[in-house]
Amino acid sequence: MPQRRSSRDAGASPSGTISDRVYEYLSQEIRSGRIGLGARLNIKQLAGELDVSTIPIRDAIKRLEQERIVEVRPRSGCLVRIPTRMDTLQALDARRMVEVSAVLNYAATPDPARLADLDRIVADMAGLVGRHTDAVPDGGQYAELDRAFHRGLCSLAGNAHLDRFAGQVSAFLAVGIGDDGAWQRAPAVTFREHVAILSHLRRPGGDAARLLDQHLRKDHAALTRSCRFRSLPG
Repeated sequence: MPQRRSSRDAGASPSGTISDRVYEYLSQEIRSGRIGLGARLNIKQLAGELDVSTIPIRDAIKRLEQERIVEVRPRSGCLVRIPTRMDTLQALDARRMVEVSAVLNYAATPDPARLADLDRIVADMAGLVGRHTDAVPDGGQYAELDRAFHRGLCSLAGNAHLDRFAGQVSAFLAVGIGDDGAWQRAPAVTFREHVAILSHLRRPGGDAARLLDQHLRKDHAALTRSCRFRSLPG
């Protein structure tokens, strides 16, 4: 656990409520493995380390519990949940179904203006991949952009319930597979696939859904071969 920190440092984003920043901070610590699977979260200790009251800590833990990242047990406190391989496989299937459905929904009523966020994410990816073809110096940054790209695809459905569910699945998977990008296929390859998906989203009658399905199946195969996945209980 970190040394005493200000709530302004809790989380990557300077915006949002204190509870939001605490949630982002704890999520990142768990995804990165700095807070390990099975670890116990002490609310009072975290409040002291982050220099906040216990209220935003409890709010953040409630959100993490909804995402099945932590579990609160009577008389045992709050523990970081250890996902099983079956949990993770089911989440991967859910991710594919949701994203492909969102892209098909967008294709029925396309609006190029809604692709602006995906354009920005792909441009950021290009900045990383352009200098490094086989690996990027900050695999975590590329993994974060990859996650943002797929969340952006989900948002194309324009369905708040679907988007919230997709966010929960994404957060759960980030814990199960880690956040260091070690599982990633070659960034140059996945980047080209992202570009192709985005290009087909702009084409009337494009094949974005099929390309996305193929892309996700390849990603999921790589994920399930990773050491992190194989270390999970069955």
